[in-house]
Amino acid sequence: SAHLAASDVQTLQFCSARQGAEIAAKQIVDAASEHPTAGYVETDPYHAGLGKQERRAVENKLKTEAADVVPTTNALELGIDIGSVDATVTAGYPGTKQSFWQQVGRSGRGTSNALSVLLGGMDAMDAYIFDNPEYLFADDSVEDAVVSVDNDRVYADHVLAAAAERPLRADDAAYFGTDQRFREIVEMWQDAGLLESVGDLDAGGVTYTGDRRPQSRLSLYGTGTTEFVVSCETGTIDHDPVAKERAYREYHEGALFLHAGQQYEVTTVDESGRHPTISVQETTTDEYTQTFSTKHIDELVVRDHTPLAGEYDLYFGEGTIRIQYDEYLVRNVFTGDVIRGPLPTEAPPLELQTELLWVTL
Repeated sequence: SAHLAASDVQTLQFCSARQGAEIAAKQIVDAASEHPTAGYVETDPYHAGLGKQERRAVENKLKTEAADVVPTTNALELGIDIGSVDATVTAGYPGTKQSFWQQVGRSGRGTSNALSVLLGGMDAMDAYIFDNPEYLFADDSVEDAVVSVDNDRVYADHVLAAAAERPLRADDAAYFGTDQRFREIVEMWQDAGLLESVGDLDAGGVTYTGDRRPQSRLSLYGTGTTEFVVSCETGTIDHDPVAKERAYREYHEGALFLHAGQQYEVTTVDESGRHPTISVQETTTDEYTQTFSTKHIDELVVRDHTPLAGEYDLYFGEGTIRIQYDEYLVRNVFTGDVIRGPLPTEAPPLELQTELLWVTL
């Protein structure tokens, strides 16, 4: 990416994580500075953790070609108008053909030649893709997007989001399954005060009455509703609220992270109030932290079982997953070398009751 940007080729580099995009931005600037003919390379990280104003500023830089290279997460895969870039670099197979082609398709949307590069990572899926490239190129099929409306939580949230678009009516039940279930969920939200209590599905419809768009209450990155507000003790930080699992994983006390190119250290995590908070302070360092977890699955309840060929059995059921983000390493931003650790995070465990699919060998 540094070589492309230094050669006046506007580039998007797709990374698998927010901190990966931030670290890549620093590495690109450092690498470009060593290029014998390169001038200043305008590099801006982009991801969903940035505030809305910062995201819009980077999008505008891409459209006006003020940015030479933007390391990004899949937040720029689709849905945002940034024009066409000259090249894309995908750092590691993104996990699905759908994402791969969305990322590749960000370059060359005009009539000029374009370049797309896939860099192999260290995991088994990347090895498989590079050993079997026909998996990507043999046909134009992609994975289906699947949402399970059998999940009560997902179902209820979808109904509420739909009500914010236009009043719900009785014939809308056809889009949500059975009429009885649809009416029960509408009544639940009416009792909760988020749908108008006097509304009638059969006469005029039911309108959303909440104080903020329900879509903004839903997280694509976490399973709970708890969000931590991030504030800076030594300045200002434009940072979106952080879901609980991400807070435990990346924002524990002592964590070092990059945000919009600035380095921060987490000083305090406070969950005692109604709205949990994360306090940070600006710092100057070439280090970041990487957290590790241990996972345990308990209380399995089998709901379905299918014998497979050989001595394999496929199970479907429910269980409790306990995740403990218990240790972290301090690494160098430019080399990835371990500086200190492992160190304890002091973070409590997380529990998730969910549906599971597993194979016994």
